[in-house]
Amino acid sequence: MTNNTTFREKGRAVFLAALMVLSVVAMSATFAGAAAAQNDYYEDLEDDYDVGPTYTDPSNGDFNDNDAWIGQEITIVAESTGDDWGQSVEIHQGSVQTDSSNVEADSDNHVSTERVFEVEIGGEDYDAFEFDAAELESSELYHFIVDEGGAEAGWNGYGFWAEDEGLDVSFDDDDILEDSTVEVDFDSDRGAQIVNVTETSEGLDAEDIEDIFVNNDEADNDDVLSIVDDEYDVELHDDDDVATFEIEGDSTLTADFADIEAGEYEFEFDVTDSLADDNATVEVRDEDAERNFVNDPYIQQQGDEFNITVELEDTDDTYVTVGDFDDNAYEVGLYVSDDEGDYDEVDITFNTHKTVGDDATLAFEAQQDDAEVEVVYAQIVDNDYIAIGNDDLIDGDVQDLDADVDTSEVDDLEAYLEEPLVADDYELTTSAGLEVDDDEIDFVDRGDTSFINLEPLGSPGDVTTYTAPEDDSMNDLEDFEDATVTATDSVAEDDYLVMELEDAGMTGFFADYGDNDDEIAEDLAEDAGIYLEVEQTDAASNLGDVVWNNSADYHNTDDEQLEMTLVNGDDYEGEQLLFDIPTDQFDGDGEFEWTLEFSDRNVYIDDDEGFSLEGEFNIDEREVSLDDVDEVPNVDGAELSGDTTVAPGTEIDMVASASGEFVLTDDPVVADDRTFTGSFDFSDYDAGIEFDVEADEPLGDGEDDFTAELVDGDGPVINVEADAPSSADVGEDVTLDVTVTNTGGAAADDVDIGVVIGGDNVDDENTTIDADESWTNSYEFTSDSEGDIEWSVVADDSEETGVTNFSDEDTDDDASDDDATDDDASDDDASDDDASDDDGETDDDGDDDGTPGFGVAVALAALLGAAMLALRKQN
Repeated sequence: MTNNTTFREKGRAVFLAALMVLSVVAMSATFAGAAAAQNDYYEDLEDDYDVGPTYTDPSNGDFNDNDAWIGQEITIVAESTGDDWGQSVEIHQGSVQTDSSNVEADSDNHVSTERVFEVEIGGEDYDAFEFDAAELESSELYHFIVDEGGAEAGWNGYGFWAEDEGLDVSFDDDDILEDSTVEVDFDSDRGAQIVNVTETSEGLDAEDIEDIFVNNDEADNDDVLSIVDDEYDVELHDDDDVATFEIEGDSTLTADFADIEAGEYEFEFDVTDSLADDNATVEVRDEDAERNFVNDPYIQQQGDEFNITVELEDTDDTYVTVGDFDDNAYEVGLYVSDDEGDYDEVDITFNTHKTVGDDATLAFEAQQDDAEVEVVYAQIVDNDYIAIGNDDLIDGDVQDLDADVDTSEVDDLEAYLEEPLVADDYELTTSAGLEVDDDEIDFVDRGDTSFINLEPLGSPGDVTTYTAPEDDSMNDLEDFEDATVTATDSVAEDDYLVMELEDAGMTGFFADYGDNDDEIAEDLAEDAGIYLEVEQTDAASNLGDVVWNNSADYHNTDDEQLEMTLVNGDDYEGEQLLFDIPTDQFDGDGEFEWTLEFSDRNVYIDDDEGFSLEGEFNIDEREVSLDDVDEVPNVDGAELSGDTTVAPGTEIDMVASASGEFVLTDDPVVADDRTFTGSFDFSDYDAGIEFDVEADEPLGDGEDDFTAELVDGDGPVINVEADAPSSADVGEDVTLDVTVTNTGGAAADDVDIGVVIGGDNVDDENTTIDADESWTNSYEFTSDSEGDIEWSVVADDSEETGVTNFSDEDTDDDASDDDATDDDASDDDASDDDASDDDGETDDDGDDDGTPGFGVAVALAALLGAAMLALRKQN
């Protein structure tokens, strides 16, 4: 890796300063071997350690031997101070190609010349110039053209090469233990050079860097000389974070990390007088580092997605191996790193549903930000095939493995699973590294061991249907939790119908689906073999089966395609799966049965081992029904109530209005039992005012109204509420519930309460009811025959009436087998008991009375009771 950031800004040196230096060193350079040239080259280090070279004699070949390294600032001085060069020198690309040329071009490309730029002659005697080699191109030949005034100068026509140093620095092993040494390869096309070294990631200073590369017993670096040692004894810069070395090109250095703490260290090597630089990184690991699994063992179901958690102590990375090829024919090696060191624990999200197919990377993901998971290798199904994702993370030569090694991509395997992982135990292992050992991949510094226990997919739990108001939102789990949801099997049209499936598992399958995902319906059928069917059971007979199914489009059937969305895809963790099923697709109210089937097309269910769940729900018309009352006290807080079919949590719009008098409103919320109660302030209005009460739900489909009269709120106000089933089976016990309420401002004494059922006066009571109190009672009744049973409840001037119809579902059987032939007509009543044995005069009674049912006596008694009740009401 190359980093072009340098310690200094490589701008052009101040020209006059450079010439002053030249006056000191001119004509003084003699080169006798590489070391001597190096020391003379940087003779005045304190001033010039980051300044390029100066050349004074074109005849000795110094410049030609050293080339012009890209980025250097090079100074050229006349052969003698008496030479006059005129005003400028031009630098041309190419060679003059004269007999006296000091260099020859290596190809015809350099025969023609091209002016690159021009520099001015400077110096006290106009005998020097400098140029910046950063403006030149690497591996190209250049020459000087001196203007007319210096045409005979020795540098005129002089040729030179511009070259890139090609600096490359790397650690032989980028993962070492504390207090160990490691070799560093320092490769450059240039000879000796001055290099600034900086550590950028862990904050080492210059003294630390010198301890690593020079000042230690283990380092044997004859080619490295610290500029600040006794030989130079100079202060080059005041940056305590930068160590400056003289390094011979193509050197092998020894770095000793004794007393250096564990961490990842990145060193930048920057040649001081050119553009050459490079960096190298090494990971120093704590010998006491620990990598332990947390919350293990991991007991999951097939198809689950879950986190494998590793606790990191004194390290920021770990290798994790999932599975053992000999046991499972599945083994994947992972490298997990916490790049920023932010976490004590790292989570590897493992999706067992995605272990199928040719991409081994899909099953693994880092759960936290700034953490990374990389697949190092994968060996699946085939013992003779192993895919290598990153051989830099494996010590040794992977080509020595006893298998066909594929170093291309682990996301394009040649051998892979055709179905996701089966139910079994899968070993987990942490380590500090991986290496090739005995033709196999083995652990370096093996750490903790655990296992994954994948169990077969189990049967799901219960299914619960919910409703929620139509104006709520149902886009995600938060919406579901914030909405007013009620568990019920009765849902009003256009309200939400939400189906909750518990413990469905398969979190890996559902991981690809987000919140409010409407693609789930068909995908459940096609990819998971899960079918949800809804059938209307009260459809007209000639319509045939009226069915909706999430597989209708996939299987191309005559059923309607069931519309549904997955509410909580992003938050599903296996326990609660929520589906929103729009009610408007069912075309009105009706009775429905549903079946949820997990078929054997599901990859986790064996053949003929599928299972299903069943239930039912009703879709009701949106209705609102007010509790009619005749009188309402003119008080603050007078309550008017009703019931509805819409979802609890819905606001009901209520209006009480009297023309020319008042318009009052309230927005009561429907309670869990689907009742609502509005509160109104009538205290400013006189008794005797008649007014209308109206109520409707938000969509306006359900509404009701009645008319009442205001009465003095200081006195008692008695109202009756009574309710009994409208239909029942013959012989079935039904209940009449009665509530008498005093909504007035004073106690009601001597309240006469009468209850008549089927003509029988079943209760006659006189009681006192305090203000805002109620009297309640319940009455059971039945009928032995088909027909209507009328009932009525009277409390003072308030009355409620109703009818319960009794019918016999087994009319044909009862009439032919029991009542008519065997028991009543032939054997018991007619022949044996009544007619012959007992009275002896039955014929006369039957002919003379002629009254069906109860006979004359019972009819007279009923008539008398009705008269008495009417008299009581009149009183």
